Amino acid sequence: MIKALNKTFIILLILSIPFTLTGCWDYLDIEQRNIIISVGIDKSYNKLEFSSEIASFVSSMSQRSDRAELGTIHTDISYADTFEEIRLNGDRKRPYPTFLGATRTVVFGRNYAEYGISSYLNRINMLPDYRKTILPVVSRESPKELFKINIPNDLSVGFLIEHMISTLDEAGEALYPTVGQIISYISIGEVGYFLPYIGISNGEIKFLGYAAMNKNSQLLGILSDNNAKGVLYIWSKKPMLPEVITNDKNSLVSFSTVDFKRNIKTNYVNDKVIINFNFELKENIQYQYELSSIKKEDLKKFELIISNRIKSYVSNVVKVAQEDYKCDIFQLSRYFRAQNPKIYNQIKWSEKFPEAEINVNVNTNIINKNQYDPNVNSK
Repeated sequence: MIKALNKTFIILLILSIPFTLTGCWDYLDIEQRNIIISVGIDKSYNKLEFSSEIASFVSSMSQRSDRAELGTIHTDISYADTFEEIRLNGDRKRPYPTFLGATRTVVFGRNYAEYGISSYLNRINMLPDYRKTILPVVSRESPKELFKINIPNDLSVGFLIEHMISTLDEAGEALYPTVGQIISYISIGEVGYFLPYIGISNGEIKFLGYAAMNKNSQLLGILSDNNAKGVLYIWSKKPMLPEVITNDKNSLVSFSTVDFKRNIKTNYVNDKVIINFNFELKENIQYQYELSSIKKEDLKKFELIISNRIKSYVSNVVKVAQEDYKCDIFQLSRYFRAQNPKIYNQIKWSEKFPEAEINVNVNTNIINKNQYDPNVNSK
């Protein structure tokens, strides 16, 4: 009962904001609307497949007051050739007008992502009904299948996706883009971008990495595992990815990042773009799986291992972008344009980026050395 009330309170709080901003209303306003929580777009047999999660509200029979309470969240599926047909089909089978101002997440199926998602991004951007802060993601499975998953710990699939990516973003473990940001990248014209990539694993929805998209908003490929880490080090304000290293006693040592600085410098020499990544990290030894003494030379070795790993993450994912995708999915053109404006206007960035020289320098410093080696400062 308490859990249900908490869910009702959260969704009412979120949904009340758009209504508050648009003037006076009473409980009947929200009760007599089909409120879209999340939408999913995919391609199926040359048709657009449009899935949505819809929240409905019912009147409270409270003796003290009339109010709207969360009734159910159900899914709806439509097929058509255009978004306009889909909207019309939806209106024809729903009891009340459709409200899009509470939409949290838009999920693009992999088939549609390969075809190109720019049409729906433009729709969100141009229609005043949608918030421009909607989270866009790409799903390994069709949104239709995704929305069938039972979610015991959140309001709906759409809310779960938003909360999951938001939490990972705040923790420095993933990135949370918005449709508004993606539209600004597309407007540059010569760069790509990436979106969170999710999928179903053991019956649960999980973050799997990033979907790399070209300048035409078509799927190039998936960046997972270490390549996903490289994306984070290039883009995140403060990546907080743990590292685990095996010491000489065959025991594991866990490290966490406590401070992170990134500097990207560009140049143009002999008709070639040069991009220099410089990273400075301060790391803490969190704990050892099995306690043992750590010597000064061990600490230096750990620092070097962490530096080399991060250098590898960044170098490899940029190499994928250059050689496999031939597309600047990181918008590194922003740095080059700001630092070399005259040259930028004279070159075609999309042609220069795949041949650019990439240099990565990482400096790691373990800051709690004295806790593990009392003689660390001794000569």
